[in-house]
Amino acid sequence: SLTKLVLPSTIKVISQFAFSECTSLKNILIPPSVTTVNQNAFRNCKSLQKIVIPESVTAISEGLFCGCSYLSDVTLPLSINEIRKFAFYECFSLRQIQLPQSLAVLGDISSIVAQN
Repeated sequence: SLTKLVLPSTIKVISQFAFSECTSLKNILIPPSVTTVNQNAFRNCKSLQKIVIPESVTAISEGLFCGCSYLSDVTLPLSINEIRKFAFYECFSLRQIQLPQSLAVLGDISSIVAQN
């Protein structure tokens, strides 16, 4: 089963639902070449624990980490200017996230974070 993923440095877009339901995926390295991570790309990756979003990404798409119940460590770059609804919904292990000052769009906060 897939536990670690290192994407090639030539990739620019991670498609919608690309790794959704990869329940054994614990670690992923997103290269700085990626500019877009589409909605629900990591939905229900229940074992995912840590993610570092590169500076090249400016938005956290809708439902991006929805259901990633073991996700505890998220690093957002200063380039993030929007976080869409359900981005971190049901991320029960996530206790703190640093929002960048560049943030201009924040979806309904009750639908972004875990309900715990």
